[in-house]
Amino acid sequence: MQFWDKDRLISHSMGEHDRKSVVWDQIMVYGAGTVWMGRPPKPLYQGRPVIQVADAARAALWRVVAH
Repeated sequence: MQFWDKDRLISHSMGEHDRKSVVWDQIMVYGAGTVWMGRPPKPLYQGRPVIQVADAARAALWRVVAH
């Protein structure tokens, strides 16, 4: 899935403080039931750019689904 975050709310919550620190083209995998409170919780997997980490992200998703 792809989500457009026009106002970069997610990027700001992940530490964006200027144009050089914008968080984009990143994938994060969370376990079922993970709840975001304030700042994002630590993911089970994260990587970027997405095109370069697609296989590792797919493997992380399979590990989550298998549990």
